[in-house]
Amino acid sequence: MTQQDKSLKKRFSMYFRSNYNKIDILTIFLFTLGMVLRFCPGPRELSVGQTILGFSFLIYCMRILHIFTVNKQLGPWLVMIRRMTVDLMYFFLILMVFVVSYAIAAHAIAFPNSKLDLILAYDVLRTGYWNIYGELFLEEIEVEEPHCSFNETIYSSDPEITRCPSVIGRYIVPILRGVYVMFSNILLLNLLISVF
Repeated sequence: MTQQDKSLKKRFSMYFRSNYNKIDILTIFLFTLGMVLRFCPGPRELSVGQTILGFSFLIYCMRILHIFTVNKQLGPWLVMIRRMTVDLMYFFLILMVFVVSYAIAAHAIAFPNSKLDLILAYDVLRTGYWNIYGELFLEEIEVEEPHCSFNETIYSSDPEITRCPSVIGRYIVPILRGVYVMFSNILLLNLLISVF
């Protein structure tokens, strides 16, 4: 290996030590991939390409924050945000225990014998997560016949008719949801604010 090769290897290793350079490479890769998919035939490729380009733009905008680190007013704020993000990740792990346990229990009580698939898992976790912010989805729990049905062939074939919650679920789930929102919204979010 020549001296020039060693120097080049050393420059590459120094370049990849910076997280901002890694973000640059990721942004360029996502932009290139998004542009290639954008010009492929077919609506699915176009949609995936637009989504990737959106993420590329988002990451690029976050990369611009590096410019503000040299400013004496904005620089300390960015350092504080970086440190608070670490605390936020620990908090998010604790929060996810509450979200997952509540969401699965509430759905199992309201809609027993549901078929396990990825769409169900997404919907269950989505409901539990957005309940924290006040989106209670009460129309799913308080709906009654004829706007819903217990017959699987009817609610799976007609998008206007939803699945009816169980009789016990109609009364238990709102109470469970109230306790969950009280703990997650009042206790946990205020704990996060006090940590910050």
